[in-house]
Amino acid sequence: MRAIRIGVLGAGLIGKKHINVLLADEGNYELAGVADPDLSVVAQAAPDARQFLSIDNLITEAKPDGVIIATPNQTHLEMGLACINAGLPILVEKPVADSLEDAHHLIDAAEAAGVPVLVG
Repeated sequence: MRAIRIGVLGAGLIGKKHINVLLADEGNYELAGVADPDLSVVAQAAPDARQFLSIDNLITEAKPDGVIIATPNQTHLEMGLACINAGLPILVEKPVADSLEDAHHLIDAAEAAGVPVLVG
């Protein structure tokens, strides 16, 4: 069985924790890549990982099986919708979004597309 390829969005404190968990279980998971607008943060969190400046590059170039969203709350909707539109299951750190309206939008999009969403 091949390892599940996971992309991580955000290489800050929480993103780094997810990266470490993925790297510690390489038999089951493969870190497909890490996207963050600050590549120096990515280099510190995962020096050997493929590094991307944007979610679009991560999705198209790394081709992950799923994505962990560990970015600032106000970006969760945009990042989540990009993943859902690509058909990628996501784990989004809490809160789901920075407003109830955005959270409903994300949930409705995931349900309509049949894409699993998990809140961490």
